[in-house]
Amino acid sequence: MRNPAVVGADNRRSTLDLDPGPRSIEGGAGSPQNFAINRPPLAISTLGELRSDKTGRLLVIGGMGRSGFDPAIPRTDKGLVGEIKDYVNNDSWFDDVADGPVEAEIVSTAHSSEPKGHGSWSGRPTSPRRFGAIARCTTPTWT
Repeated sequence: MRNPAVVGADNRRSTLDLDPGPRSIEGGAGSPQNFAINRPPLAISTLGELRSDKTGRLLVIGGMGRSGFDPAIPRTDKGLVGEIKDYVNNDSWFDDVADGPVEAEIVSTAHSSEPKGHGSWSGRPTSPRRFGAIARCTTPTWT
């Protein structure tokens, strides 16, 4: 587990999660929705963007390729403040790859019944193909 010195579920969530919250978009006519975050001292300001093209297809755009560290988070991986010890799992480091769970609710004005959205894992366009949490089903965002 990364950052084991950050204890307690609520504390871990508030300290380690970069969560911009839910977004809504209208297919074919919606304005892009930015996944903006404000997490000083990180230089990360967005986790990407949600868009819809003219035909109503959902587009998930990844972040800007930024990473950074929070010196207030204690290191247990024997690294110095700001040091990268390995290519993954460095305590106190964050990035804007925007990989993570995605939930969707589809509301159709053309049909009386509303299809339910299924969970997926975002990050396929911006991360290695085999990356992702253990999940029963992963839906690539380019299909």
